[in-house]
Amino acid sequence: MTVVTKADVGSACTFYDTRGRAYPALITAVWGPQCINLIYVNDVEGQTDSYGQKMIRSSSVMHGSFQQAHGNYWMLPNEERVPLPRVEDSAK
Repeated sequence: MTVVTKADVGSACTFYDTRGRAYPALITAVWGPQCINLIYVNDVEGQTDSYGQKMIRSSSVMHGSFQQAHGNYWMLPNEERVPLPRVEDSAK
């Protein structure tokens, strides 16, 4: 199981948006062993700010092993996602 601490602030991770698309990201805060805030670069053409390509922040993002949805989670580099068992499967 992946565990992050405050010492991991500034470390690289991969963020998966609500559509499941992966973005390189940086950890900006750690709220728990698997819950972080992060920042990533928006790659949508034309969405810029005065510093260049627009940065997007996401808060209280859970690790992929704790997120049942297909997106809005993070993983460390080279990690594979192991989805949680479905509720229907655990009732058998």
